[in-house]
Amino acid sequence: MLKVIKEKRIWLIYVGGNKAILPNYTLGMESGIWGFDSIPKNDKRFNEIQLGDTVLFAHKMSWPKDEGERPGWFPKFCSDVNQFKCNLDELVVTEVTKEPYEATTYHWQDKLYPHRFNFKIIDKQENIKIRPDTYDVGYSNAIILSIGASGKVVPLDTKLKEPKDKVKIKTEKNTLKEQEEPYSNEGKVYYSLHKKRERDSLAPQEKKRLTFEKTGDLCCEVCDFSFSEAYGERGFMYAECHHKNPLADLSKDSVVNTSLDDLAIVCANCHRMIHRNRPWLTLDAVRELYEKQRNRKVNKQA
Repeated sequence: MLKVIKEKRIWLIYVGGNKAILPNYTLGMESGIWGFDSIPKNDKRFNEIQLGDTVLFAHKMSWPKDEGERPGWFPKFCSDVNQFKCNLDELVVTEVTKEPYEATTYHWQDKLYPHRFNFKIIDKQENIKIRPDTYDVGYSNAIILSIGASGKVVPLDTKLKEPKDKVKIKTEKNTLKEQEEPYSNEGKVYYSLHKKRERDSLAPQEKKRLTFEKTGDLCCEVCDFSFSEAYGERGFMYAECHHKNPLADLSKDSVVNTSLDDLAIVCANCHRMIHRNRPWLTLDAVRELYEKQRNRKVNKQA
């Protein structure tokens, strides 16, 4: 039977900063356990949390003083999520180490909070400024929804909260066909979460050094392109290094020893083509594609 592997998700839980909640929050962060008093029957989200998922704890929100007087809608009645802004005391990034379960023993003093999951802290950021131009709107949306649900867990990819007036407003995301002079607004800085494999830059550097010593250049092993020949001094000793055994395909906790034979010198174009779609192409496969297209072009010109 084919086992379907679901993609890991990112969740957010808002935790207030009042005196009643603070001891529970502190104990939860120290022990790596979080729990809820009850889960509504129609809310299936809690049980969808999986091992390895990321859960963000957004703690203690306040209105930014430099933004003027606090509006009446703050914090959970914002009619337009694209305008939401706040300051957080901290944003804790965690990874789920035990999927949702029901506990029968007390962990916190005030209540049982039987609906629990376990986690480990990956990162902790303090004095976070959530603004429309610096954080993806998914953060604001999840914070608003979690507050409205008394601190329940909310997926970061939840459908955006609709404006109360439900009036369709023409936004900056108009299609290019509707504009006489096509343009798009770009350049905003957004913060997002990514898991990345650790890479050792010394191995690619050594691969390039030895290749240059042997051949006097760094030619692409697929198409034979030379940055030095094409761009002169600016392209001298430049090329990209490709892992023949992709690190992204390793199992979660795997670590490998990369030898120089595991690396290949490639140009940017061929490197892009190798990784354009899964499954990644081998050097031989992308070289075969390149040769086939080049021969076709030569035959047309003949």
